[in-house]
Amino acid sequence: MAVELVHGLGERGSRVFHSLVDGRDLLYAHEVMALNAGRLADALDRVDAELALRPESTVTNSQGTEVANPLITESRMLTAALSQILAKLGVAKLPEAQPTGRSKVDELADKRAQRRAGVRGSTAADSV
Repeated sequence: MAVELVHGLGERGSRVFHSLVDGRDLLYAHEVMALNAGRLADALDRVDAELALRPESTVTNSQGTEVANPLITESRMLTAALSQILAKLGVAKLPEAQPTGRSKVDELADKRAQRRAGVRGSTAADSV
């Protein structure tokens, strides 16, 4: 599925950004947080790609000491930062995305028509 790239973001970052902002009436500050979430998602992709090339859990540093692979540490820090942004945005609490193609007026007209149909009675064969 093609996604419209946001300036400065890669595909994953753009997907994260769009999933957070599209169809929602957000403050500019929330949009900035969504942009940062996208940047973090792209950074995680780059770290994951690098880890795929060098999957060792430990590496030898410049002093000759074996230490944890810094990419693993970076991945953990990026994941934690992304989690914090998503929690601050209240991802589960974001307003529902507005359906495309149908306005609120159309939805209200549909509900009004359903209520009117209910008031007039049912035309179903098993109705009294």
